[in-house]
Amino acid sequence: AKFALVSPPFYLNFKNNFQFLWSPDSKKIVVGNNLYNAATLDKNGMLKDIINANASNFKIIDNNIFYQSDKNLYSLNLTSYENKKIISNKVFDDFLFKDDYLYLIVKQKNNANLEIYNANSGETPRIINLPNTDKYKFINDEHKLLNIYDASHKILYLIDPYAALLTPLKEIINNVKYAEWINSDK
Repeated sequence: AKFALVSPPFYLNFKNNFQFLWSPDSKKIVVGNNLYNAATLDKNGMLKDIINANASNFKIIDNNIFYQSDKNLYSLNLTSYENKKIISNKVFDDFLFKDDYLYLIVKQKNNANLEIYNANSGETPRIINLPNTDKYKFINDEHKLLNIYDASHKILYLIDPYAALLTPLKEIINNVKYAEWINSDK
């Protein structure tokens, strides 16, 4: 199945992993553990009744909700309510679907890696080493470079996953509290 981000999804994170997400097609809304039809505000159900209770980090892309649960990445089809495991048995901080690729920030004992999967074939064409830290997060999904934020050290890494093998890291910006780009090039 092809996973393409039509437009950046709107989402807010609140305390205790409470999330508010608006799908890119504006047809579905997730508020906390509730799924709503945006046109009628009818509740389509409790997400906790459909998915694992440990689920977190929800992202709506096209007609699917992607989420983390334990060491797995799942997708829930919003039409059929079919739940499908995408990635198994990986400890990861965050994930991002972009340009037909799935990006995972995978944690290991003393390091972290950016693992890049082809979303169509599932193949792993590339792994990029990252410094070890408590928690990474993808931000500014619409930017042409991957923006990986280390909140513990307030460092923003700008990575070009398509660059030559030895030079994917384009920039390290220190003392970042908030980052937003004027356009994809600046």
